[in-house]
Amino acid sequence: MPIFRSALKMFLWSLLMVASAAACASEISIEWEIGNRFRMFDYISWHEAPHAGSSAALFEKMAPRKNENSASWLRRVLAAGGSPYGAERPGAWVEDDKALRPRYQDGFADAPPFFSIKARLVVAGSHPGMPADARCVWRMDGQVIATHACSGEIASDALPATGALLEVSTGDAVLARERLVPTVKIVLGLGDSYGAGEGAPDVPTTWHPALKDGDWLSLGRRDIDGFVKKAPVWLSQRCNRSFYSYQNMVALRIAADTPHSTVAFIHLACAGAEIVDGMLAPQRMVPGQGSQCDKRTTRDAVDPACDTPVSQLTAAVGALCKVGTQPLPDQDLDRIKEALLPLEHQRHQLAWMNELRACPAGQLRRPDLVLLSVGGNDIGFSGVIKWAILPSLHSDKFIPRLMQTRKVVSAVRRKGGVVCPSPGSPYCEEAEKTSAVERIGQLPLRFVALDTAFRKLLDADAGTVVLNTYPNPLQKVAGTMCGDKAKSNTRNAWYLMRIHIPEMAQQKHWQFNLTEGEAGIVNRDVIPRLTQTLARAASKLRWRVAAQERVMDGKGWCTGRYLDMLSPANIGQWQPYDDNVRMVRTGADSFLTQWPGNQDRSDGLLGAFHPNAQGYAAMADVVLYTLKK
Repeated sequence: MPIFRSALKMFLWSLLMVASAAACASEISIEWEIGNRFRMFDYISWHEAPHAGSSAALFEKMAPRKNENSASWLRRVLAAGGSPYGAERPGAWVEDDKALRPRYQDGFADAPPFFSIKARLVVAGSHPGMPADARCVWRMDGQVIATHACSGEIASDALPATGALLEVSTGDAVLARERLVPTVKIVLGLGDSYGAGEGAPDVPTTWHPALKDGDWLSLGRRDIDGFVKKAPVWLSQRCNRSFYSYQNMVALRIAADTPHSTVAFIHLACAGAEIVDGMLAPQRMVPGQGSQCDKRTTRDAVDPACDTPVSQLTAAVGALCKVGTQPLPDQDLDRIKEALLPLEHQRHQLAWMNELRACPAGQLRRPDLVLLSVGGNDIGFSGVIKWAILPSLHSDKFIPRLMQTRKVVSAVRRKGGVVCPSPGSPYCEEAEKTSAVERIGQLPLRFVALDTAFRKLLDADAGTVVLNTYPNPLQKVAGTMCGDKAKSNTRNAWYLMRIHIPEMAQQKHWQFNLTEGEAGIVNRDVIPRLTQTLARAASKLRWRVAAQERVMDGKGWCTGRYLDMLSPANIGQWQPYDDNVRMVRTGADSFLTQWPGNQDRSDGLLGAFHPNAQGYAAMADVVLYTLKK
């Protein structure tokens, strides 16, 4: 009897479906979503053709969930093992040091051959609903892909890139039809170290337990390098590009929020990049350079061992163009350069703009979004920080060796690229000629040129560009500056910056520190001017602005744990991705997180004054809020 009643119930329900299919068609629909929504994941964990199901599984693990902010997402991802971009699992980015053609693999900006999908029936309105044991047949372009409970969910890895008709039926009744049309959203990530992810490598440095205790500097560079068990790994070893970049986090969230699309995130930001030197011309002296680059006498010609072979804009056009690219016509190049002609600082860089390439008409895939972080290197902000941290002639008067000390200090500040905050700032005897404030005054000219290039080369609408301002890492709490005590120089957050100074030239009494007074000068003269200039330039160009300047309030460099330099014996305490209060790397943080060991690189301390993973997560939330507005 139970079997008879069940069969009768199914028979009557089928009759009802046939009789009311036309009337109720609008009340039954197909809800579907793509699983492999992040193109980068199509190239991870295998070396042959991408597989939609494997990519979808990785996306499900890594993607932000509904109502999950970036900080919560980060904690979950780190607990699950962290970045999927390790050296043993190369992605779509090809560094190609030998052929000197760094690029994304051909077809990366296209849809994959097949999509992994999930689909379910949705019943609405006055429809009588479906019994729990009702069976439905799912067909894709006429081919049966599943026979499943009508109330359940089906999965398939066979949706073609061109789309397909999905049909659901029971018996002779067609319950619903849906034309599935997957799309590709293209997000470009351009700019400098804040866009690349400097300070947060995909795989941080791992250290052997210290063989002996003592002062780091007394151990010597060879012993320090010997403590490194495994050097850090970056998605781009040349540019220090990372999964933990705020740009990558934003792209992942866009993928999570667009169920019928896959996101091709073309990440080209590079540590050290400027608007001309990096974005509009091949970047000189990238962070992944070797020691031989320090002896370089000229930067006019591109040196593949020290520079990027192509500019970010040329690399972007190469990834977006459906056919081969061609040299940018002279008249278009002159139009880009036109805005730069009044430049005074680094005007010689205009001669470097000789490799920009364009895509033939009608062959460019236009970007849906351009994430941009740039301007800080153009005004020499890292040099301003060196102005504050490096010892000055006025703070180091060791009388018995005064003349030698003066000579060495002066050489260190000159070679270190010290930039004076403003023309009237103290301790600027050894600084570069043009101050940061003077460089800020010419920054709008560079943005006009960049906007012209975006329109000429990328066909990018102004509304697709989102420019970041920079977080302020100097504030302890609102109105209070972080600062070392005056005359402090032992085991503080900046102590290891002296590692690049020859041991014979070092003075124990040198003050490598950042005092509250020095921070106050930078906070007064440089940071607000830079922030205002970025915002005004973007507004004039009709770009959107993600206001990041308050992101690190109360979470600046002097907050959180392990502020002083850990000794070699205590190195095991360092956890580079722990949820620390501070959102920015100190010199000590950078050393412990990305020291390259025996690799011939000079970027172990370049993570200082860059966000850690938590800082990048906070930046991502600001951009996402800006996009929603």
